[in-house]
Amino acid sequence: MGISANRTSEANAMDLAIIRELSRNARVSLAELGRKVSLSRPAVAERVRRLEDSGVIKGYGVHLDLAELGLGLRAHVSLRPRLRSTRNAESLRDRLLAMGHVLSCVHVIGANCYE
Repeated sequence: MGISANRTSEANAMDLAIIRELSRNARVSLAELGRKVSLSRPAVAERVRRLEDSGVIKGYGVHLDLAELGLGLRAHVSLRPRLRSTRNAESLRDRLLAMGHVLSCVHVIGANCYE
């Protein structure tokens, strides 16, 4: 049992190393990623595929420099609209997101404890 537990912790450590490198640069090639974590390209490809298939890696994204886009000011705004239906809420969300300067809309349930 000690051997499998040791292998599991090694696997977890390697997966974490891969995740750490992908967090720094998700566009890194599999060959370069392999060099960084001391694994072959096929071994890294298999581990990344397994992390994706299992849902650990849900996707890859872009880190924006908002100031370069002319969006240097960032604000979180709370709204309490009096909406009578889900359709009205969806319409409001769609209209807000259609504004060029609104990056996201989040529906929060309950009190706003942390803003």
